[in-house]
Amino acid sequence: MDNDDFVLVEKQDGESAHSVTSQDIGQIKSWLSPTEFETEGSEYQKHLNAHASGTGDWLFHTDQYQAWHDANINTLWLQGIPGSGKSVMAAKLIRTLKEEGIPVLFFFARRIIKTNSEPRQLLQDCLYQLLDHSVLLQARLKTLLAQHPNVDSTPFHELRDLFLFGLDTMSKVYVLFDALDELAIENDSFLQLLQKLGQQNPESAKLIITSRPEAHLQTALRGSFRNRIRLTGAMVDQDITTYIAHRVVNQRDNHAVAENRSTIQERLGRKAQGLFLYARLMLDQILLQSELSVEKHLQHLPGSLEEMYVSILREHSSRSGASQHFQCWLLSWVTHTCRPLRVTELAALVNSCSDRSGLSSSQDAKIMIRTSCGPLLEILDNETVQVIHHSFTEFLLDSNRSTATIPTETSDSFPVITPTSTHRSLTLLCVDYLLSGCFRSWSLPSRPTKPADHEADRKQLMVHFPFLQYASQNLLYHAAKCNANDLEFILQLDSLFQNDRHSFESWKDFLFAKENQTVPDRLHPLHLAAQAGLPVYTQHLLKEHRDPDLADSCNRTAATYACMHGNSETLAVLLGYKASVTINDIDGLAPIHHAARGNHVKVVQLLLEAGADPMSPKSCEDQSHWIWRPSTIGKTPVQYACELGHTACVLELLQNLDLPSKSTVLPHWASATGQWKTLEALLRHPVILKNLNKRDGHGNTALFLAARRASSETVRILLHYGADVDGRSVKLNDSEAPSALDIARNGKGQTPIHAWTAAGYRIWDRGDVCSMEEWKRTGVLLIEAGCDLEAKNDAGQTALFAWTKQYMCTPRGSDRTERFVEILLTHGANPCATDNKGDTPLHNLTGSNINSTVIKMFVKAGADINYGRQGDLVTPLISAAICRGGDVTPFIENGADPNLQDSDGNTALHHICTSWSLRYSDVQKWLEFADPTVKNKSGETCIYKLAFGSDGHERVNAISLFTEKGLDLESRDRRGRTALHAACANAEPHFIIGLLENSANAKAIDFQHKS
Repeated sequence: MDNDDFVLVEKQDGESAHSVTSQDIGQIKSWLSPTEFETEGSEYQKHLNAHASGTGDWLFHTDQYQAWHDANINTLWLQGIPGSGKSVMAAKLIRTLKEEGIPVLFFFARRIIKTNSEPRQLLQDCLYQLLDHSVLLQARLKTLLAQHPNVDSTPFHELRDLFLFGLDTMSKVYVLFDALDELAIENDSFLQLLQKLGQQNPESAKLIITSRPEAHLQTALRGSFRNRIRLTGAMVDQDITTYIAHRVVNQRDNHAVAENRSTIQERLGRKAQGLFLYARLMLDQILLQSELSVEKHLQHLPGSLEEMYVSILREHSSRSGASQHFQCWLLSWVTHTCRPLRVTELAALVNSCSDRSGLSSSQDAKIMIRTSCGPLLEILDNETVQVIHHSFTEFLLDSNRSTATIPTETSDSFPVITPTSTHRSLTLLCVDYLLSGCFRSWSLPSRPTKPADHEADRKQLMVHFPFLQYASQNLLYHAAKCNANDLEFILQLDSLFQNDRHSFESWKDFLFAKENQTVPDRLHPLHLAAQAGLPVYTQHLLKEHRDPDLADSCNRTAATYACMHGNSETLAVLLGYKASVTINDIDGLAPIHHAARGNHVKVVQLLLEAGADPMSPKSCEDQSHWIWRPSTIGKTPVQYACELGHTACVLELLQNLDLPSKSTVLPHWASATGQWKTLEALLRHPVILKNLNKRDGHGNTALFLAARRASSETVRILLHYGADVDGRSVKLNDSEAPSALDIARNGKGQTPIHAWTAAGYRIWDRGDVCSMEEWKRTGVLLIEAGCDLEAKNDAGQTALFAWTKQYMCTPRGSDRTERFVEILLTHGANPCATDNKGDTPLHNLTGSNINSTVIKMFVKAGADINYGRQGDLVTPLISAAICRGGDVTPFIENGADPNLQDSDGNTALHHICTSWSLRYSDVQKWLEFADPTVKNKSGETCIYKLAFGSDGHERVNAISLFTEKGLDLESRDRRGRTALHAACANAEPHFIIGLLENSANAKAIDFQHKS
């Protein structure tokens, strides 16, 4: 067959067939927990506000930018040294690109802000920004939320793959990642994401990244990121000159500055050496200072960023009256908290310290926070405090600096800030604050406690104690970062970690509110220490209490919590005290289940060494399990790891299985979720390879599951290892499973090509939404592997019959239906095949899926559009009319005869007249082609079939249309009844009136002499 016979419509946006409500979208957005990426205090707004008019315009005229924007290149890399203006340029680019009306996804990485330094958070932000633009993504995220109620437990690769999927659903989107060098890239997963982004369709996905020119990034991204612009040279120098002029020209009231304008521009521009940050901060000093003359200031410009930072700190220490000790404490807090603190929070922290961190009683904490470090600390519009630039953070943390280690007031240098000591200090300060009386008025609710039940009371308390929220929710974060083992630290934690004490129990209410989680009853300090990853403190608690297997109301022990959060060192301590590894929690999960689900390989190793069973079955359903969902009972750690694609964890578990146990491992587990890397690792084991064509407990083959998932790479691997492309699956019930011989002989069940036809089909919230291109690749792989396109399922239907269901798998208006039919017909599928009822694929039409393009495809491929089904002679048009398919035009255009009759003598017009959805305009269209005078075997014309129902007035008004086309209202059926007789017999008053208004004879008598 010639491919030219088919014309495919373009991909369009449309209504999703999978119901995602506005409430669902709200839950998804809350679940994604994005940063405040576009608020007034955001990094984006901060850098946008710093942009000076007229700077950066040159970039849009470069060959590199224009090739990225207009040509077949989809990546652009802006590189520059610290302080060269990369982030300001990024903000300008975002604003400019937004003006095109195309979605712009962006993320500003910042190492000093915990959330802004994590690749995971980058994905969450981008998914949030993309959500409103893609109904397919909404459906996928709804499913993912159901699988992982806490976004932090969602595997990184699932977020990554979903982001790539979301981009694939867009016709065009811009993506910008700023300061790539400030992301905490701990493995290659994120760099792999960038490589994949660099290989996206350049017509749809356009990516910009900014970073320093660091060697490891240059090496990792050398393939797809050759299109680069360096922020150096004459254009940047000119921008700095423009920036200086822009600020100086507005200083008309400052006569000293006005008189030296040209000198300032020349000397400062030359000294900046391409660094916007240097020019900005030095200009701040010149414009704000009053003691030195402008000339003197210009003569003493610092020679480097380090000299500049020390100079500014010293000057503002002198101006504000703040000691270097206070500056050091303040900067250590600002650079090490896991989120930016507000001025009020920092002030509360300062005032809670016994020595007020070096401030005198007369010095106001808020004023000193605002002034002590000058422009090196920025107070954003939302009152959060941040350092001016990451290079300043690097200066503060640089242990190679030749500097005094103890703050002194006369030193010309500034102390190095040590992260571990800072986290230790913050831990102790958090404990002190929580014990300072915050919880005196807090009434302890009964356990288990839902945070939402007491949200108003919690917020009210946080108004009175500004540092309470941060201290309660981040104490454990700082404790884990230092894991100090000195006696003072241990005793300070002990003062709070007192089980059943009011302060400890109150703190738990605020701690769990962070993730909106229910507080379990009997949650012991040991559980929290294990959850946070505090091995030293865990050992201290065990020495005191000795019982490592204390369980809370969820039956979770400290070992369970350590495994859930991947804290291997803490688990090692617990195992040293003989902690059990076999206690199942309330969801039926043993510690090794949690470790496998979280991909915590080191934890898995420790558990296996301690005797944990990698094939331990899940003992009960999850507490959140719905009865209509598949059962989770019996799932093993190996199965969870396979389903989630945790390959390293799977390999570790397999090493600890004996041969009989390993023979029960199924490749189906990885196949069903499209985890092809894990699948490949499984199939390298001969004993697992033997299970390749077996059926799982639900009667499915691995290839069937992979095809239903539409994972082309998974299908490719299975076929490579010898999967039976026509192996049948069978839906099992409680009876004994049929043998392979029975299935082969009886033709029961479905083959992988049948599964492929249902990829993305959803019932309620079950199922998945797949990429169109991935789905197509999967189908072609099966066909090229020689699958039997004429294989029939239990209903006797080939894969082609499923064409009418394709609209249920994608948004309405997409071209999946056309693609589906084109793929199968092009590869030789029989358009005239019949099922057990005698239907052809064209008989499956309903009002929801009538498609003129597809009908034309079938007819050109040899389908008989007037084929009468054996037995009742129903044609495709009659079948569509029976199913309330109101649009007759596509059939007529492709040669359908509207006057053909079924075995009862009814035409399609007879059947469509029974529809409650038939409108006046539909009748007009039908009567252009169909003969209303044709009688069925009962002697009835089509008008006898009219029913009132919904919108019945439309059909009453259409009576005149029938008579205009020659229908005689006095025509009689085999019993001598007219249409008026039928209306009276059916108690249809509206039709009675309508017929009388159209001159029907009210005195007509049937053959039984009834009027």
